Amino acid sequence: MNKKLLSNKKLIIGAFLSIIFLIIALVSLIYTPYDPAAMNASDKFAGISFKHIMGCDNFGRDIFSRVMAGTKITIFIAIGTNIIGLFFGIIIGALTGYYGGILDEILMRFNDAVLAFPTCACIFECFWAGTDKCDDFTWYCICPKLCKNNKE
Repeated sequence: MNKKLLSNKKLIIGAFLSIIFLIIALVSLIYTPYDPAAMNASDKFAGISFKHIMGCDNFGRDIFSRVMAGTKITIFIAIGTNIIGLFFGIIIGALTGYYGGILDEILMRFNDAVLAFPTCACIFECFWAGTDKCDDFTWYCICPKLCKNNKE
């Protein structure tokens, strides 16, 4: 199984980028080169240099410091939304698996309808982009169906 996981290039790239962002977020808790909100008129639109790794924006704020500060917020939101989705997915899956019947049909059809929207948007996007690789852009929350199917 380890060889199968290590041969998955998308998994390796995603894990590598996730680790990089986690390191940036952890370092930004302790250190940022400049205050992310501090404006400096003399550094307005400063280009890439040793002083400002990513340059400065139109208010003279260091972009690298702002990226570091934003990474903390982004990771917090990503983990929070996954926890909320997991919580409601487990509850809905457990209810539909335990009670079954009409409740199961209503909630699972609602779940299917909600999951269809990203797929439809992806299909339209792929159509306009002229590609048929839609499976690369979509993902699904399967937690309710997993909980429902493991009701023993």
